[in-house]
Amino acid sequence: MSNYNRLSYMFDAQVKFQKKISSCANLPAYDKENYKYHLVAMLEELGEVLASDKRWKTYRNEKYDEKNKMEELADVLITFMNICIFSGFDIVDIMDITGNKIIENMKRLEIANNN
Repeated sequence: MSNYNRLSYMFDAQVKFQKKISSCANLPAYDKENYKYHLVAMLEELGEVLASDKRWKTYRNEKYDEKNKMEELADVLITFMNICIFSGFDIVDIMDITGNKIIENMKRLEIANNN
């Protein structure tokens, strides 16, 4: 299975999950309250990633829990999908715009390196 198909499968599964636990039957769709909730949840999830890997701190030998960090990053991805779902975006929209953004960033880097 290609990475795109895996991501598409995960996104579709998350849409089904959100349909079961939320009052929204037609997802993806814009839902202000769920959007806000998952946006705030993203801050918490990112904090949990930071807590699982504190090697970025200077002057101390801080902890690193690789398995927990991967689990927290999975939570970040799930929360990201929820933000997309409650923004009314589907996986094709997100993958297309992300691919275009990566190409744009590469072009900017090439331009900067040539100056």
